Amino acid sequence: MEKNIRFPTDSSLLNKAREKLVSIAKKTGIKLRQNYQRLRAAIKRKVDGYAHAKQFKRLSKGVKTLKNYLGRVVRDV
Repeated sequence: MEKNIRFPTDSSLLNKAREKLVSIAKKTGIKLRQNYQRLRAAIKRKVDGYAHAKQFKRLSKGVKTLKNYLGRVVRDV
């Protein structure tokens, strides 16, 4: 029987890394300029739709944006 296992896409891994960094920053008391919670939700939704519709150029642009958000949080921490 098949198991209910999700394939780790780039967008989900980038989001998970950003969420963990934000939680670590909160625990240690580091003040972030922005944690990109709301922006991430909109772009993640779009990226998932682009992947489903096989619009790979738009998908790569969305992944690049998520990567930029992660880099900004990393530099703040």
